Amino acid sequence: MAQLLGIVDYIVIAITLALSTLIGLYFRFSGGRQKTTNEFLMGNQNVHILPVAVSIIATSLSSVSVLGVPAEMYLHGTQYVITGLGIPLGGLLAAYGFLPVFYEMQVSTAYQYLEKRFGKTIRTFVATLYTFLTGGLKAVVWTVVFQSALMYLAMVALIVKISMMLGFNEVFDIARRGGRFIFFEFSGDLTERYTFWNSFAYGFTFWLLLYGSNQSTIQRFLSVGSLRKAQQ
Repeated sequence: MAQLLGIVDYIVIAITLALSTLIGLYFRFSGGRQKTTNEFLMGNQNVHILPVAVSIIATSLSSVSVLGVPAEMYLHGTQYVITGLGIPLGGLLAAYGFLPVFYEMQVSTAYQYLEKRFGKTIRTFVATLYTFLTGGLKAVVWTVVFQSALMYLAMVALIVKISMMLGFNEVFDIARRGGRFIFFEFSGDLTERYTFWNSFAYGFTFWLLLYGSNQSTIQRFLSVGSLRKAQQ
């Protein structure tokens, strides 16, 4: 029988949406009240590193990732985890190869870079209807921090609940008996769904693009005020 939302569920959803809205309104009517482009788009370039870091991490995840990745590993094993080895390499290349370019050109968006590098036509072609809440970038950053806290708390609660139901060791025993522990499959077979090589390459490429060219990420990096802070 299908599980339907109850009154408590609706209350939680309403509170979450209300708090997200209030964060936006707070930044709309505080500080400089979003009267300048620099404040609206860049948070006056004085946004703290921690909320920016949390919001960037949360932006890279989604409900599809939270539900899809565990299902993928349940069906095809844990080789997918090797993508994590490519993340630091992709992040470092973005931090020390890509970010200096954005800071040197003193742009406020990735689209401005495209215009300076390739012309206005390319910028217009690539740009989307990219808008922020009424509170500008700071509102976006702190709203995502709030929402990511809920997401990660839910993950932790799920892990604790399952461990209490089955026992932590039993969870790993079930995965082992199912043949799901696969980490270092060095096969060169291009027809294999996951190998060490394609998993590592995916992690490196995806996170390089996310940290080095994605507009939602670049704008956050530029909001902290200096290249050194952005690289941290």
